[in-house]
Amino acid sequence: GKATSACLLLDSTMDVDDASDVIQRQLPPGLMVARGASSSELTKLTEALVNISLNVVGALATAAAYFTGVNTFQMSVRERQRQFALFRLVGATSDQIRHVMYREATVFGVDGTVLGVGLGVEGGRVLAGGMNDLFGITSSAMPLRADPVLGGLIFGPLVTLASVWYPARVACRT
Repeated sequence: GKATSACLLLDSTMDVDDASDVIQRQLPPGLMVARGASSSELTKLTEALVNISLNVVGALATAAAYFTGVNTFQMSVRERQRQFALFRLVGATSDQIRHVMYREATVFGVDGTVLGVGLGVEGGRVLAGGMNDLFGITSSAMPLRADPVLGGLIFGPLVTLASVWYPARVACRT
């Protein structure tokens, strides 16, 4: 009559909710049935928070990449205003100047994406190894998933091309 808690292990064929209802009806007033949380249930919230945080960081990184690209191409246009004016003077059209800017952005976007994906994959492996060492986990190497790599390969050049749109308009007005 002095116990404050009891642990009941159910047969794998029993339903937890049904067993809780039956036990609750047999308990005296003031006592209740509480379901113990397993370690995997406790880590679900942490895992969800980590996933949300990684998504926010990814969105911020994309925004930072966009604005960095816009500023870089704007500086490039400002430094080459005379060159663009000379192109226009010898007969270049606005479309030709715009295409020069887009080709430059494509080269930078593809090169930066390939370099970034490679460094990201290797950095992820190093980070995972460091976390395994920190927590004393010995696990096999995590498989490389295709969706993050494909996402980087698609969005890298797209963000670069989107960031050159406004500076290309400025270059065409030179």
